[in-house]
Amino acid sequence: LGKLLSQNRFDLDICQGEPMSTEELREAAAEGAVFKRIGGLKILMLEEDPNCRLFINGEAFELPQGSEEQAQLIANRTSISGEDLESLLNYEVIAALLCNLLEKGYFYLSEE
Repeated sequence: LGKLLSQNRFDLDICQGEPMSTEELREAAAEGAVFKRIGGLKILMLEEDPNCRLFINGEAFELPQGSEEQAQLIANRTSISGEDLESLLNYEVIAALLCNLLEKGYFYLSEE
């Protein structure tokens, strides 16, 4: 259900990003970069889902149990910066997910 509901009915302006390491992303965040979602991208979390998952553009991204707060932050914000971004990057699995989302073109880094 999450995969179906997160799919867009129109084409998104996705530009495949360059691979970025978690360390490079941490450096960018320390320099004030903002992690921004592309326009029209749907990110969902299902209520009462026994797994911690994000559904993004028809794909399911599994996160470890206990990551619900971090997943909610990613799902509910169109941009993440400052302390929030740096706190997300403290979790290796979340940092890897953010790098993956950048590479897929679902998010991009901005100076705001």
